[in-house]
Amino acid sequence: MDESVSASGDDSRRDNSHESVDGEDSVAMLMHNEGRKTVDNLNAGLSDIDTKASKLMRANIVLTGLLLSGFSFASNSDSIDASPFVNSFSIGGILVLVASIIAAGVTYTASESRVGVSPVTIRNFTEANLERSEVDRGLAKAYARWIEINRRANVKNAFYISITILLVLASVILLSASVFVGAFDDSFTSGLRGIVWLAALSSIVAVGRISDIKGDYEQWKQYRRPD
Repeated sequence: MDESVSASGDDSRRDNSHESVDGEDSVAMLMHNEGRKTVDNLNAGLSDIDTKASKLMRANIVLTGLLLSGFSFASNSDSIDASPFVNSFSIGGILVLVASIIAAGVTYTASESRVGVSPVTIRNFTEANLERSEVDRGLAKAYARWIEINRRANVKNAFYISITILLVLASVILLSASVFVGAFDDSFTSGLRGIVWLAALSSIVAVGRISDIKGDYEQWKQYRRPD
C-alpha cells in the first residue's frame, strides 16, 4: 500500500512538473503575443507623430514663403505701405515660425524605433533548431527590449512635437499682434506696445501650460538619462 502511494506521488509530481512547464510555455507565448501588439501600437504612435511633424513642416515652409514674399512685394510697391506691419511682432513671429520648422524637422528625423525581428535573429533562431516554447521565451524577452526602445522614442518625439506645435501657435499669436499693432500704428505708443507684448507672451505661456509642455519635458528628461 505504501508503494502504491509512493508511485501515485511520483506520478503526481511528474504531472505537476508537466503542468508547470506547460504553464511557463503558455505565459511565454502570451507575453510574446502581447509584446508584439504593444510594439505595433508604439510604432503606430511614432508613425502618427512623424506624419504630424512632416505636415507641420511643409505647412510652415509654405507659410514662411508666403509671408516673406508678401513683405517683399509690399516693400517694392508704391501703392502699398507695409512699413507699419514690419515691427518687432512680425519679425519675432517669422523667427519663431522658422524655429518651428526646425523643431518639426528634428521631430521627423529623431525617430528610432524597433519594428520586430531582424533577418539575423530569424536566421539564428532557425539554425539553432529550437523548440516552439524556447522561441516564444526568446521572442518575449526581445519584445521587452523593443518595447522599452519604442517607448523612449515615443516620449522624446511627443515632447518634440509639443514644442513644434507650441512654436506654431506662438508665431500665430505674434503675427496676429503685428497686424493689430500695424493697423493702429499711429495711436500705439511704446507703452501700449509693451502691453501688447506682455499679452502675447502671457498667451504663449498659457498655451504651454494647457498643453502640459512641462510634463512632456519631465518625461523626456527622464528617458534621456543613460541606463
